[in-house]
Amino acid sequence: MAGEADNPADQKSGRTLWLLFSVSLISAFIIGCVLLLVRQYRGDGASAVIEKPTEIIAEAITLMRAKALKGERSDWPEIQSIANQIAHNNGGEREGDLDTALRYLVSKLEDGHSSYLSRAEVQALLAPATAAPGKPASIADAATVQRYAMIATHGFSGLDPATELAAAQYLRALLNESVGRSNCGLLMDLRANSGGNMYPMLSGLLPLLPEGLMLSFKSGKGVSSLVSRRGGEIWVEGERITAALESAPSAPVLPIHIAVLTGPQTGSSGEMVALAFKGRAKTRFFGLPTAGVTSANQPFPLRHGGIFNLATSMTLDRSGKPHPGPIQPDELIEAAAAQKSAEQAAAAWLDKSCK
Repeated sequence: MAGEADNPADQKSGRTLWLLFSVSLISAFIIGCVLLLVRQYRGDGASAVIEKPTEIIAEAITLMRAKALKGERSDWPEIQSIANQIAHNNGGEREGDLDTALRYLVSKLEDGHSSYLSRAEVQALLAPATAAPGKPASIADAATVQRYAMIATHGFSGLDPATELAAAQYLRALLNESVGRSNCGLLMDLRANSGGNMYPMLSGLLPLLPEGLMLSFKSGKGVSSLVSRRGGEIWVEGERITAALESAPSAPVLPIHIAVLTGPQTGSSGEMVALAFKGRAKTRFFGLPTAGVTSANQPFPLRHGGIFNLATSMTLDRSGKPHPGPIQPDELIEAAAAQKSAEQAAAAWLDKSCK
């Protein structure tokens, strides 16, 4: 579990870091931490040289062995030797070669979800929005299938808190409008949701979910963290992650029946959103199995300003059932006809349910 430290203050800081980054969440809290790292190890100008790359590689392997779900393997010394060679490919201590070496290390976890962000990639994510947030339509759009509204929620990423809030508000407003057109049933399309930051997605859709536990994460050491709805807010254990969307109030009449559409592009945080609806009454899944990237990730800033995003926890739905692989639909639709047939099957189920 992240945040294991020598004193209570460090433990609380580390735990907050994990909470805010779980499932690839990048939040305002960590921006200052990462900026501090960038300034400390980079300075004001970009440097192509990294000091002591072998030490960074050794620290990275120690992290993976201690924290990653699949960090235990017997050939780490051999892997470390190869990574050191990669880091010195050009006879010097070049940052690009270190990046390649660290990506090689992550690939050896073979969990399909862990990743490495270079210092340049971290800085790009930290860059402020170039324009004031308005309609972040990339998070979702709406359509109509027969007589039912369908909300397609896409992947969403970014570090700017104002953009995150605007995305959640936009999705909530889209939900409110859609519910006004069909309040017995709703299609929730997650087929193109490849992940990112799950909390603007969940916050926008929160009125559709029951009060209480939505899903939970369980680390390799058996430590659990519960993600819950408390009124209009999302909480993880004792930490409030999102505030209520006061500027976009919940729809007064909510759909009773929800058809969730999934497919192989539903991945990572998109799968977390799907799992939040698992076990919800009067909810049925249609389509194809998801990507199976259902682990929860935790960030580990490295000394040079890069970040390891390691899969450290498995995800459980509200009933406590673990989902170590693809989420299976209730009604499997063959791939050749999946796009329209899944929508038609979902609409047929809503027709039957809404009689």
